[in-house]
Amino acid sequence: MFSLLLAVYTVLAYFFFKNPQLMAFYYVFLGLQVVFDCVLLRTVRKGVSTRWVQGLCTTASLLIVGFVVAISVFPYPTRPAIFFPPVLVGMAAVFIFSYEQLVLLLTGYAAVFAALVLLFKTPQALAYDIWSVIPAYLIAMVCAYNITSLRLGDFHSRMRWMQLSIIDKPTGLLNKAACEEACRACLAEAGRGTHALLVLDIDDFKQVNDTYGHQEGDRVLHRFGALLQESFREDDLTGRIGGDEFLVLMKDIDAYSARERAVEIVDKIARSLSNHPELRTTCSAGLAIAPENSKDFDAVFVRADQALYQAKQQGKNRLGVL
Repeated sequence: MFSLLLAVYTVLAYFFFKNPQLMAFYYVFLGLQVVFDCVLLRTVRKGVSTRWVQGLCTTASLLIVGFVVAISVFPYPTRPAIFFPPVLVGMAAVFIFSYEQLVLLLTGYAAVFAALVLLFKTPQALAYDIWSVIPAYLIAMVCAYNITSLRLGDFHSRMRWMQLSIIDKPTGLLNKAACEEACRACLAEAGRGTHALLVLDIDDFKQVNDTYGHQEGDRVLHRFGALLQESFREDDLTGRIGGDEFLVLMKDIDAYSARERAVEIVDKIARSLSNHPELRTTCSAGLAIAPENSKDFDAVFVRADQALYQAKQQGKNRLGVL
């Protein structure tokens, strides 16, 4: 948008202004803006890091402010600057920077403008420009603070809603949709080694709810989720996929180690989950290996679920492996 406006202004300036110095600034900054746009287009197609984006934003702001400062100071040293104050305020809203970065940039822009005005403007124009840039700078600081606060609040709200959309509230694990999607993506990637899919089910969970109430049932679910989180690695995927059914994807692990870890979690839950001696809370689990069994999530899940059913049939509180 700025490049288009600059191009239009350059064409209009050619017909309406006869100042060679002003025209030179138009041509120079239009050329720099075209180069910047070419770099920007190539960068967008490739995909870049946040640091690159910040650098591009800083460069764009330097080009805009540099152009405005140049045409405000040099071609007409006897005239007051009318563009720089509103542009300075606009910088606080146009580009997404942190508040500290905005303070640094806006202070630098105002200081450079004031220094050039002192050096090149006549006393009459100097007085106007200095007294206009001071309130513009103060307004820009207020705008920068308010806008960055609003953006930060909006970002936190979005992150909170995003987290709520993928997290199962009773357990703190991924919900069914988020967990299955993450597992599908992981298993679909080529060349990522061996993974293990573990399906777990709390034994006789309905009896917990019927005997001690749903509040105790929620406590059991919460404790179960906490045990899974602390028992597996940070990059493993853990989620709740049903009322009392859970899913774990152990990444980059061999079949023997996966089986050992699965047996450990079944034993750990039997030791840690029961609060009532007369009602021992345990779990059963089924294990499947990818890509040994399959790389398709649905196929691997069916195999793990069948292994879980086998564990249930054999007396519960154990691991099943087909």
